[in-house]
Amino acid sequence: MTTVSSNSKSQQTMMPIHKKYIENKTDNDLKNIIFLMFLYFLQGIPIGLTASLPYILSSRNVSYSHQAIFSFASWPFAIKLLWAPIVDSLHIKRIGKRKSWLVPIQYLIGFFMILFANDVHEMIEINKKINTNEIYMLTSIFFMFTFLAATQDIAVDGWGLTMLSKEKSSWASICNNAGSTAGILVGNSLFLILESKNFSNNYIRPFFGLESQKYGLVDLNGFMHFFGLVFIVSTTLILFLKQEKNFYHDESLDNNLSIKETFNLLNKIIKLDSIKTLLLILFTSKVAFATSSIRILKMIEAGVPKETLGLLNSFFQFIQILTPILASNFFDLTKPLEAFLKIYPIRLLIATFSKIILI
Repeated sequence: MTTVSSNSKSQQTMMPIHKKYIENKTDNDLKNIIFLMFLYFLQGIPIGLTASLPYILSSRNVSYSHQAIFSFASWPFAIKLLWAPIVDSLHIKRIGKRKSWLVPIQYLIGFFMILFANDVHEMIEINKKINTNEIYMLTSIFFMFTFLAATQDIAVDGWGLTMLSKEKSSWASICNNAGSTAGILVGNSLFLILESKNFSNNYIRPFFGLESQKYGLVDLNGFMHFFGLVFIVSTTLILFLKQEKNFYHDESLDNNLSIKETFNLLNKIIKLDSIKTLLLILFTSKVAFATSSIRILKMIEAGVPKETLGLLNSFFQFIQILTPILASNFFDLTKPLEAFLKIYPIRLLIATFSKIILI
């Protein structure tokens, strides 16, 4: 009887401890999910700003050949695999494996936004005609922003693997999609809407009882200065207040490989048959949507205001933010290709329908 009583008492003692552990674990996951979404949101700002430039350039009657030159500014995200092993290998142990890259990269984005804000504003907003040299200058500046954002993405993706518990690890991709899309929405659609003189005078200023002006609520200079400060302040808080911890409890994710070893590992992974199939899918899946950006430029050329397109984009981007969160309730996140195969045909139908309407 004494033994039974002792075991029963031990189990009763363990139950509150286990419950407290589960509550703390859930609380940590929630905080880290919000934190991850914020990091991806920051990443989306320079991406969205880069994506908004073709709208503005088209409204300034910039030729398609010049816009083709500017399209190189978005390339870093397509080739970030080339330097990802370096980001994954080199770090300062005292600062942390991910923060060693995240902190300086985000500081650079913030400082460069402030540094180049006036120059970009003058080339795009003040100059009546944008020449070839200015196109090359704009391409170089925004290529740098996209390169830094892509490098930040590598660091955040790696941190996301260890930041969440094993049960919530699939939420890392949801944070990526929802957070970066929200940032792109602000840097692209919201900026285009607030930058528009007509939209501000017709809808926003009358609502607040303000008089019409010859300019929008924000301009490129002010927008870049503001988010430059957001990057600097938030990165400083992350540097001093956020600690790196491996909540996934997988020691293999903390292994410190050399750059050569990391590149060799990457090479072995790429040679796997399953990865070759996945790469083929990724390389070809978006061919059906390749003309979407051209259609938008044609619409601007036909006289559709860029702020109207920005407003339309904001609606679809809002859906894009909610979709992965809602999809997590309907699909098995451990089988992501299952969701892809079910949703892709619907996307094809929508893309085909939109093409028919525009024709």
